[in-house]
Amino acid sequence: MLTEGSRYEKTNIIIENRKRILGTRQVVSVPIRNDDTFYRIPAGQALDHIAYLAWGHPEWWWILCDLNDILDPFADHSGKLIRIISIERVALEVLS
Repeated sequence: MLTEGSRYEKTNIIIENRKRILGTRQVVSVPIRNDDTFYRIPAGQALDHIAYLAWGHPEWWWILCDLNDILDPFADHSGKLIRIISIERVALEVLS
């Protein structure tokens, strides 16, 4: 069940062969600003760990994916330079 406030709240649900399938959701678009931080991912570091370090919320790994055009969160992203926005911007521009 999709709960209110979930990042999937506005996701399309597709019913195929009596099974509910999660469809697509709109990618979060946040403009680049001077206060954005850039971080080069070291070998072996997962996106959920970076989200925890940046914002204290490992479950926000998907925000890093949206901000940085990462389609496969489980791939090796070692050496990739990613953009991290402030937690205030996450609250105001992503989660609101």
